Amino acid sequence: MQKVKIPRTVDPAKSAQKRLDYDGIIQASLFKRLAETTEGVKRDAEVSLSFDIDEQRLVVISGKANIEVDLECQRCNEVFTQM
Repeated sequence: MQKVKIPRTVDPAKSAQKRLDYDGIIQASLFKRLAETTEGVKRDAEVSLSFDIDEQRLVVISGKANIEVDLECQRCNEVFTQM
């Protein structure tokens, strides 16, 4: 499956009724707060989101995100990459 940009806004209720799955990327430039607290964001985030309705008719959102950042070791002050 091809990775595509995930929409910036999603209506959870409509997405759950349609039982939609999103599998795509979110641009690294949108992670401003993450970039401020790390040594930098290395690449775009790979994201998967699933919308569903449970037995009690509540909207359920499950997802996963992977992103690679540079961190500074607090002991030796070396920068290393963490995923």
